[in-house]
Amino acid sequence: MKINRFCDKLKDIMTANGISQSQLARMIGYKPSAVNKYVNGKLQPDLDTLLHISYVLKSSPDELLGWEELNYIDETGKSELDKYFDKND
Repeated sequence: MKINRFCDKLKDIMTANGISQSQLARMIGYKPSAVNKYVNGKLQPDLDTLLHISYVLKSSPDELLGWEELNYIDETGKSELDKYFDKND
């Protein structure tokens, strides 16, 4: 299971909203090179940046992090997060 889904979700949400990397950079007051690193999975945002990105994209931090899918409960009564942490305890 891939826990680090931020870059994929960020790309999806930006595409769905027709927002380029340069536009997002202007919206959050960052250099385009920083946004490029987020989009390409080379850098993870800190909490303040994550909240700012989710605000300007009219999304939630959970959606950007891919937690919505990870919290889905399957037929065994466990979520993907439950399974991940059970396996790594």
